Amino acid sequence: SGHIKEAVNIPYDELEAKMSIVDGLLKNKDKSIVVYCQSGRRSEIAKKTLKKFGYTKVVNHGGIGSWKKK
Repeated sequence: SGHIKEAVNIPYDELEAKMSIVDGLLKNKDKSIVVYCQSGRRSEIAKKTLKKFGYTKVVNHGGIGSWKKK
């Protein structure tokens, strides 16, 4: 129901298969990454996947609705 400006949309269930894209976009695995979805459940899965692949500063923002309110 929304998209944050300049965000890269990779569905959580496609993330592992598209890690080469992520690695190409984020060469520094210590760079801050914010993940979000509609409610926060899928972004938590995405966060765990990114951490599994060595990304160290991953934050689950949760639901897009709370982002719109800020």
